[in-house]
Amino acid sequence: MNILKKDKGFTLIELMIVVAIIGIIAGIAIPKFAEMMKRAKESATKGNLGICRTAVAFYYGGNEGIYSYRISGDPPAAPLYEIGGGLADQKWEAANGSPDGIYARGWSEELCADFSPYIRDLPENSISPGQTKEVRSGVWNEPDPGNLPSGNDNGWFYCFRSGKVVVNNNGVDVKGEPYTSW
Repeated sequence: MNILKKDKGFTLIELMIVVAIIGIIAGIAIPKFAEMMKRAKESATKGNLGICRTAVAFYYGGNEGIYSYRISGDPPAAPLYEIGGGLADQKWEAANGSPDGIYARGWSEELCADFSPYIRDLPENSISPGQTKEVRSGVWNEPDPGNLPSGNDNGWFYCFRSGKVVVNNNGVDVKGEPYTSW
């Protein structure tokens, strides 16, 4: 008697169906994973923003209601806000002020020295490109939110008059809200 012997294995059509299903699942999962990575960076940045704000609040409380206003040093501080709206002396990162009396500067390692009893190191801004903690200098004109940071810069933006600290980036988060509104 001759018994029919059946070959074991998958047909080409079965393999193609499995590959197509894996491709569909990957097409759905990869964009979700990328969004989760962005959300994680935003969460880390929000936590670090809270650290910066806490240091400012402790400084304010420990210095009789005065926010850090550091404009001395070598080279001498230069005004960042010019009547024409341009920025000056981007390297030094200190501001004498804007025409309406609002003062601001990029939060940098120099300013962090003022807050050293309350914060050890300048926390990282995870959402901005680059791994450095350098920030772009600039004037934050509080009454005009359109005068907030104008690029995807690193670090933080600090207002002398109010003690506000915001993310130094004009992009939007995954919900579509500006980073500067956090």
